[in-house]
Amino acid sequence: MTQTYTDTQVAPASTPGEVVERKNPQILEEDYYVPPVDIYETGDKLVLLIDVPGIARENIHLTVEENLLTVVAKQESTTTHENEKWLWREHESGSYRRQFRLGEVIDTESIASELKNGVLRVSLPKIKPAQPRRVEVKTAS
Repeated sequence: MTQTYTDTQVAPASTPGEVVERKNPQILEEDYYVPPVDIYETGDKLVLLIDVPGIARENIHLTVEENLLTVVAKQESTTTHENEKWLWREHESGSYRRQFRLGEVIDTESIASELKNGVLRVSLPKIKPAQPRRVEVKTAS
């Protein structure tokens, strides 16, 4: 099911499966892989589920700048040992990068994330709407 940005208040800034050219060569010196993501909504938040299998927590970095959430993860290469000769090797090292435009309803100061079983779960709490309140009328002096 595909929804528009205005429906979900969060939109991927790139397409899954494509290789994205680096935006800031000072961060990393290679191209990025775009990991697949699922997005769902609960009453008070949006949740991103980003596949990052085999990546250690300390190699995952999230930043928010001007309502743009950026997720960068680095997959370390497997080490080789003495007297080993690779017969077949499909696991690659490299960097993952995914960006999401956040709507105005997202409380960017309260974003949280956790890594479990190769899936990064990013919680995007919604800003609570202002509650009605009574305003006192004062007498001018």
